[in-house]
Amino acid sequence: LSSRKVSYESIEKFKIGMAPDSWGMLSSGLLKNKADMEVCERIGLCGKSSRPGTGERGGFYDKFRNRVIFPIFDRNNNVAGFGARAIDDGQQPKYLNSPDSEVYHKKNILYGLNFAHDEIRTMDRAIIVEGYLDVIGCHQEGLKNVVAPLGTALTENQIKQLSYICNEIIMLFDSDSAGINAALKSITTSEMFNTSIKIALLPSGDPFDYIQEHGLMGLMVVIDKAVNPIDFQFQII
Repeated sequence: LSSRKVSYESIEKFKIGMAPDSWGMLSSGLLKNKADMEVCERIGLCGKSSRPGTGERGGFYDKFRNRVIFPIFDRNNNVAGFGARAIDDGQQPKYLNSPDSEVYHKKNILYGLNFAHDEIRTMDRAIIVEGYLDVIGCHQEGLKNVVAPLGTALTENQIKQLSYICNEIIMLFDSDSAGINAALKSITTSEMFNTSIKIALLPSGDPFDYIQEHGLMGLMVVIDKAVNPIDFQFQII
């Protein structure tokens, strides 16, 4: 986090933490506090290991280990799930997220919306980026109407939520092909709502790196050059 220039204030605001490199620190703590371990397993905090050679289920273990943890809040500031990034770059998978459950439906939640809601309404514009750190970096530099989907493309439910609080959505993507493909996937969904949607592509890097290097004004220049989906598709062709 320090190497990515995430400030201590941002770590506090977004409640970023870590899961230690331990097989059962969380699980043993939950057991000690008489938590319902079947629920803990269902919401993706713990797994249940099999006894060697028997196929029978044994003790519980932590699903999140040796990872930076990003709590995912719903609009009412309740933690609904977690996103986690491996601390060791050789660790796989690099990103690990809570599974859908009774309290967490990733298609319905936008990362950062609990912090960005009022600013989106005031600005009448929502800016969509791809990752947790992109949201955090933009908020850190004063651009606070920024959120991210919890997948590669905006869902119908996410666009519907935003359409209630603003009339313009700017989708800001990295210059790589994954970002472009995510934008194209979201275009069809956006046409179902009476909301203006535009797409902006960064010339290099991701939003966090770009705003660090070029400042808020530099990023706003890119955002203000956003084009409508038809023009965007012509540019891609």
